[in-house]
Amino acid sequence: MPFLALHLEVLALRKESGGAAHTSCRMSLYKAVLALIAQSDEVGHVLLHPSGVKTHITIAVLQSDTDQQIVRVTVCGQHALTISNALLSTLAEQPMISYEHLSYQVLSVDLEPIPGAAVSTWTDLLVPPSRRALRLHFVTPVIFTGAKEGSAGGEVFPQPLQVFSTLLDRWREIGGPVFAQDVLPWLQRYECIVSDYRLQAEPIGLGTEAGSVAVYPGWKGWITYTCREPQSACMSTLHALARLACFTGVGDYTELGLGVTRNEESR
Repeated sequence: MPFLALHLEVLALRKESGGAAHTSCRMSLYKAVLALIAQSDEVGHVLLHPSGVKTHITIAVLQSDTDQQIVRVTVCGQHALTISNALLSTLAEQPMISYEHLSYQVLSVDLEPIPGAAVSTWTDLLVPPSRRALRLHFVTPVIFTGAKEGSAGGEVFPQPLQVFSTLLDRWREIGGPVFAQDVLPWLQRYECIVSDYRLQAEPIGLGTEAGSVAVYPGWKGWITYTCREPQSACMSTLHALARLACFTGVGDYTELGLGVTRNEESR
């Protein structure tokens, strides 16, 4: 079972300044959950000494009502079930998430209550699409910190090449099966286009190694992709990648809760 999504209902006992959406808070929450997972000797070794296929973990705050929040945890890859079980076991013994100035009491843990929770194997992601176009909903801000090969320099908008080449890299990293069609050249020829969108951008600041802060536009809302000419094999690949995005997120720094995505296949 390489795909799991959990919802943790938590009560904030101590929060960092800036709120749950602040980058430092995202990083602290991510480190806190990883620390809980790593308490298992077996899983700690997997996290600290990865070999071969990677495991992708994302931590995102989806809802925040005063001090009560919903934290989404997704795990993708060969060790997804082992890692998820380790987290659940640790929380059962001590239902707390703590790191430096951040502290949450975990009130409940459930499987994510969306259709994506039914996905558990690669075969589920590869189900042939019923519609030609696809729509992605960006629940939390999506950012791109660099242009992909073949993109215009400094491209930060969620163009098809930016979105799906990143997802293709993640697909390969976590051990996905080889696609029958190499979709990258097709994307680089701009055979897939944005046909409609309603997005808003907000500034997302990220610390750099030099100590400064780099600011990127973070896109929220929805965007629809379609192909110029009928190409069922390539669009099937994009639909599979879009389903993966529901677990891994879209763009950069998804492990910190950026780029949480819902998939809606549309005509």
